Amino acid sequence: MKLSVVIVHYNTSGDLGRCLDALVRCPPSCEHAVTVVDNASTDPGLAAVRAAHPDARWLMNDRNEGYARGCNRGLRAVDAEYVLLLNPDVAAQPGAIDALLRAAEAHPRAGLLGPQLLNEDGTIQESCRRFYTLGTLLMRRTPLGRLAPRSRAVARHLMRDFDHRTTRPVDWVIGGCVLVRREAVARVGAMDERFFLYFEDVDWCYRMGQAGYDVLYTPESRFVHRHRRDSAGGPMRRSFWLHLGSLISFYEKWGLLVYLLKRWRDPLGTFAFWLTDLAALNLSLLAAYALRGALNPSSTSRCCRSPGTAPCSCSPTC
Repeated sequence: MKLSVVIVHYNTSGDLGRCLDALVRCPPSCEHAVTVVDNASTDPGLAAVRAAHPDARWLMNDRNEGYARGCNRGLRAVDAEYVLLLNPDVAAQPGAIDALLRAAEAHPRAGLLGPQLLNEDGTIQESCRRFYTLGTLLMRRTPLGRLAPRSRAVARHLMRDFDHRTTRPVDWVIGGCVLVRREAVARVGAMDERFFLYFEDVDWCYRMGQAGYDVLYTPESRFVHRHRRDSAGGPMRRSFWLHLGSLISFYEKWGLLVYLLKRWRDPLGTFAFWLTDLAALNLSLLAAYALRGALNPSSTSRCCRSPGTAPCSCSPTC
């Protein structure tokens, strides 16, 4: 089979119904199947959604396994060349899935692709990102962000310096809607299940890059995302602490210093080469002065006698 769609769901049956309805209205042109992994939802509306979509395959977990484990169960249960992982709050637009598949075929180095995500009013979400830096973490996850809402660190992280209507490889994309190549998953591995919620997408994209694959942002494919940035709601929200815990797990896994050195190796390398070039230039100038003095001592010696006095011994011509 060419494509399998996997949706991980937990207690958002309204969103799930809209997501499945959109797949019916805007299906891909290739043979495909839809699998829903439910993390032990207690939402009373789920039964109606299941009844409305009998063609979908339903995998029911006994407890909430988290997003990464839910995705991995879906990945293990399907056999397709490509897998589209969807959040329930994401709805496909006409031609969106076919556009993702075309991009994957045109870019064989892309192990993971993310579409353009739109708000419900049609505006573009900043869904492709650069990796986190210390500045980004401080501005995005502490009260400092409120003091400097237009921080350069945040603007760089959210890639506000590039046209989000342009296809290009990026560091990572939001994992709520990604197309993965089965070949890449076999080589890189599935999602890391130590991340219960949040940062599993950052980690997966990071590993894709480490294995030599591109993470491709593909704005020709458009999905609507009913986005709620719950993790930004402050320490009173459970999602905030889940995000913080996943962030800590990410840096424990990769090592904060090692990770940041890898992310900053290009600017650090440029700085090191600049220092090397500067040192080489100074050494060259010193050598040139020394060589000139050796070849022409008169050019560097100064007469030490005063006018009208006898010749001194510093120079035979003095």
